[in-house]
Amino acid sequence: EPNDTLPTDVEALWTTAQQRRPSLVAIRRQQAAARGGLFLAQRDRLPVPALSGGVQTTQDVNGTSVFFGLSLPLPLFDRNQGGIAKATAQIRADDLALEAELAEARADIERATAVWTKRRAALTELETRVVQRVPQLRRMSEDAYREGGADILELLDAMRSVKDISIAHVQQLESAKLAEETVVAAAGLDLPH
Repeated sequence: EPNDTLPTDVEALWTTAQQRRPSLVAIRRQQAAARGGLFLAQRDRLPVPALSGGVQTTQDVNGTSVFFGLSLPLPLFDRNQGGIAKATAQIRADDLALEAELAEARADIERATAVWTKRRAALTELETRVVQRVPQLRRMSEDAYREGGADILELLDAMRSVKDISIAHVQQLESAKLAEETVVAAAGLDLPH
């Protein structure tokens, strides 16, 4: 049976998908990592001072020397422009990937919802117009055979038609269920919160 609790509103599904669809979650995490990379690249452009110190002993003169030192590289030519440019380009690439994935996800949801809605409508129509009348058709054909108004071939033909209707109903149920599962997957509803 179709799931009546599943929202059919594209906007509601889209809101859920933006937070739960795995591809969107992964790209947002990549964006966060790229922004962290830019922060590190900007920090690496600052010079890091190096402090050194030690004790030196000499045996010929029998002396001990203590020394301390501080060195600070001067970034005259290299201010880590390459690392910053690379990190900035990665952020831009991730932004473009997110835009593309958002557009694809929205299209997936709209398409899946339209297909699911049409298959549910087809299933409902089949059930109301045909499937509900199957027991009545079966009784009528059996009564006609018993009363002599139909021969065995007509009864068998009627039974085959009833069986074909049942098969068509099951196929339509399966088709609607598959369409529903496509909507669930497109919106990320199959994932835990």
